[in-house]
Amino acid sequence: MIDDIAKRLKEVRTVLKMNQTEFSSSIGIEQTYLSQLENGKIGVGNKILLTLIEKHNISIDWLLTGTGSMFKLNEIEAIKIIYELEKMLMGVKNKRLNTI
Repeated sequence: MIDDIAKRLKEVRTVLKMNQTEFSSSIGIEQTYLSQLENGKIGVGNKILLTLIEKHNISIDWLLTGTGSMFKLNEIEAIKIIYELEKMLMGVKNKRLNTI
């Protein structure tokens, strides 16, 4: 489990396009400590988990289990996504009606 979390932690950093120094600074830890976390030598503590959630909007479910989306969606973002999907579906529906 520690190895899985370590891989996901590194994936977060990679997706954010940050090197270890930048990422460790953003969550308030030393780069050497981050290296140990990413290599699965030590486990991720609650303080670091909370910081990841707050500063980088990371889903705790995804980080711990690998399920769901890496990033938490806030309510406004979710509504925007739903709206865009509905527009796309209406476009598909209209195309079908025009071909009949």
